[in-house]
Amino acid sequence: MSVLDRVVPIDKRAFAMFRSHFWEIVLVSAVVFAPLSLFSALMNHQAEEWIEDSGSRAAIGVLAFVATSLAMWGYALCSGLLDKMVVGPAFGHPEVSLKTALRTLPYLRLVTLDVLTAAVIAIALTLGVVPGLVLFTFIALAPPLMVSEHRGVMSSLRRSVSLVRQAFWLTLLVVTLPVFVEHEIFAAVEVLFDLPLAALWLAHLGASVFVLAIVVLCEITLAFTLVEQERARATSDSGGEEPTRRPTLPGSRTSMGSTTCRNVHADG
Repeated sequence: MSVLDRVVPIDKRAFAMFRSHFWEIVLVSAVVFAPLSLFSALMNHQAEEWIEDSGSRAAIGVLAFVATSLAMWGYALCSGLLDKMVVGPAFGHPEVSLKTALRTLPYLRLVTLDVLTAAVIAIALTLGVVPGLVLFTFIALAPPLMVSEHRGVMSSLRRSVSLVRQAFWLTLLVVTLPVFVEHEIFAAVEVLFDLPLAALWLAHLGASVFVLAIVVLCEITLAFTLVEQERARATSDSGGEEPTRRPTLPGSRTSMGSTTCRNVHADG
């Protein structure tokens, strides 16, 4: 099966969830991206003023890093909420309300993951666009894996790398390229058109709801699908029996697509 043949079912399933849960996704996107889009628009305007006034490169660099971190934080937060409210239930997890999802997300771990990934991607981008995209692809699944498998920061990153190693081109097409294209289109719009702040904010918000939210759904669906495929291979290799798992800690939740619980990963 070609990579494109593997992309289509994931995208179709994600689009089907987008249609069937449209208003929930709009609500989540508005809660997450409305304030972050405003901050992003404000920082872009500030950066433009500093560039025109020959401002400090260091200050502009810090502003760019903060803007990138906020964008990735919004992406990770949206991923965690849609994981619990939309995609998880489609893979057998109990459905929860927005209020419950907001109360149970691992915020400290998500923030730590966000800052760490923003820093390493920024370093990779200094080597060129390709190294940055490759690194982003390998760690793209860390946020949904952190939420669905109750992992720590480093465990989520290792798990993402492990899964993506088996499906690099698939992850690149489903997650990385759409995010990259959306970012570049908006960068071009901001350069070519001198939009007022309100219009820039609404444009960012609209793209978040109708582009990034769909990409997030595709990302989470891909993560669940890769985990299911991994377990199917493990079952096949063990002669049709479920592979032996270590005992779980009391109170741990069911992990992706499985009727048994996984250990809570404490690192990170």
